[in-house]
Amino acid sequence: MRFFRSLAVAFGLLLALIWIVGSALRPSDKTTGGDQQPNRTASKLRLHIGEKGIIKPYTIGCHSEKEYDKLSNLLDLGDKEASKNFMASRVQLGVCRTIMEGGEAVVEKVTFSGNKICVRKAGDIDCLWVDRLLVQKKNKASLL
Repeated sequence: MRFFRSLAVAFGLLLALIWIVGSALRPSDKTTGGDQQPNRTASKLRLHIGEKGIIKPYTIGCHSEKEYDKLSNLLDLGDKEASKNFMASRVQLGVCRTIMEGGEAVVEKVTFSGNKICVRKAGDIDCLWVDRLLVQKKNKASLL
């Protein structure tokens, strides 16, 4: 019985973390109305598996969703030193990589909440987890 209680608590904490990280990484996300329901424009801008997008800011992506969540948590806490050390160590270990701005990528995986996506750039073997707002649909990005 303790196992299921622990599992329920862990799941609740995970959902809370995803919500917090999503809120922290999307300060300029204006895709929802006052009732917090996604509007039609938001669903048109959301990338789906197989779609191409353009990486907008210079960013970092991680091979595992778990590592990206750790980075997101540090950024959400505002601990710049820990975030910097985490990024440097993970890039050095090859767990995470920097992604140059303007690169085209294909979406390979999407989280249930849709806040994170795993994108693969042309020529790469594996996808990297990033916040969905860091990748714009190719047709929208080319219009800017």
